[in-house]
Amino acid sequence: MRKRLATHWIFFKSTLPVGISGAFVMCLLGSMLPSAQSGVISLIVAFFSFLPGGILLDLLYKEVARKEEYYFYYNLSITRIELWGVTLLLSYFLYLFVKIIGSLCIPA
Repeated sequence: MRKRLATHWIFFKSTLPVGISGAFVMCLLGSMLPSAQSGVISLIVAFFSFLPGGILLDLLYKEVARKEEYYFYYNLSITRIELWGVTLLLSYFLYLFVKIIGSLCIPA
């Protein structure tokens, strides 16, 4: 069980570079909207709110460019659906955590 969790964590960390860069681009595009709020905390919260979308961009990247990476996980009896399900779940929990911290830091 511990090895399986460590393997999921390794896969989640491998999705972060493309996911974070995709979230950064989405955040910049979102900040160009006229209704965007100012402030560093709200920018950080907006960045992490787009992280699950960035993870979906990484799904597209891995499905097109790095399909052979799945064989490593398949040999450990972890399916592709399980990998992406856990990754989306972790990114969503990270989003919720940052959203809660951000809501505590931004005055109402």
